[in-house]
Amino acid sequence: LSERGREKALQLAASHGVEIAYEIADILHFPIIEQGPWDCIALIYAHLPPNIRRQVHSACVQALRPGGFIVVEAFNPRQLIRTSGGPKQTDLLYTKEMLEEDFAGLKIVEACEVTVILHEGPGHEGPAEVTRCFAQKHASEK
Repeated sequence: LSERGREKALQLAASHGVEIAYEIADILHFPIIEQGPWDCIALIYAHLPPNIRRQVHSACVQALRPGGFIVVEAFNPRQLIRTSGGPKQTDLLYTKEMLEEDFAGLKIVEACEVTVILHEGPGHEGPAEVTRCFAQKHASEK
């Protein structure tokens, strides 16, 4: 949602010789499948209601090229007791099992729930409870 975040990401990518596509769009109306196939799709703190989450995750899987990756990091329900950010609605928080189910057709390389230390400015400082998932589309799958 941040134009400044987009600028920063593009500058960082360029400084490392990496090319990225960084779109700012409404996630429900972004033509991810039509604009694919994608090598990697990252959903970082993209907290969505369950019905929308499943729809978006399914579209992401379809949009990946064979061998492509999904990367997810989001707050999990244990974050509710923390003051370091994140939604305060349980249905917007992700568990490892939830992501394993959403991406069941992919090879789950890693899925875990961990405590991290955030240093991201006011409202996002200190210990945080996150769920991570790194999954790969099978190379033979379309």
